[in-house]
Amino acid sequence: MTSLDNLSADEQCLLASLETVFDPETGIGVVDMGLIYGLALDADSGLVKVTMTLTTPACPMADALTDGVKRRLGNQNGVQSVEVDLTFEPAWSPEMVSESARTKMGMTSAPSSTPSDKGFSV
Repeated sequence: MTSLDNLSADEQCLLASLETVFDPETGIGVVDMGLIYGLALDADSGLVKVTMTLTTPACPMADALTDGVKRRLGNQNGVQSVEVDLTFEPAWSPEMVSESARTKMGMTSAPSSTPSDKGFSV
């Protein structure tokens, strides 16, 4: 799996462009939702590989989200092609949502790992 650690400046710009790809169900960007696990750019070929997940394997918005990522990246300078690899390892969890997205969603803190406590406060 590619990673979001140690991104080059060009890769950081590409990741920033994904902040405007929104999950149609939540209105929150895929980056803030924690759906993007990795991004790698091969500057020689212009290929961008994205590793991402969905909130659930049966997500009805899967095509919309992956198509949105491909479109957004495909419109960036120097990008010739985009590959999106969907993975469910590790499985997405609410802990992956950014602090700013938690605020927008009415979640005042990160969810607890205790099954009996959802950790949400609305």
